Amino acid sequence: MVAALLVMAAVVCIRNANQIFGHESSTAVTGPVLVSGDGRSLSSPASWTGCEDQPNLVAEESSSTVTVRIHRVDHSVPDQACDDGQSQQLTVTLHQPLGARRLVDGVTGSTITPLRGQ
Repeated sequence: MVAALLVMAAVVCIRNANQIFGHESSTAVTGPVLVSGDGRSLSSPASWTGCEDQPNLVAEESSSTVTVRIHRVDHSVPDQACDDGQSQQLTVTLHQPLGARRLVDGVTGSTITPLRGQ
């Protein structure tokens, strides 16, 4: 019984620590968005610190719009110095080609003019 209570208390502490020190957020797509030739892939550059996981480009699709955002997970703790991190192109594959659908930033609500590949 005591062991079970200790395990439950540890799980609660870990879960709370992850909420504080492993917080998730979404940020705007700040770079250009490249659409592949077949219209199914979207790519955009992103940078992140050494305290973050590599972010993901996330797309939500409807019949008239594709909404994109960058999903981030930050593991920094207060007063922690993080190294410079990295920069890389992030890519997401759509269920259907972008076609004539409007591309929208999921954080700002702004329309994004995509760069179309050949």
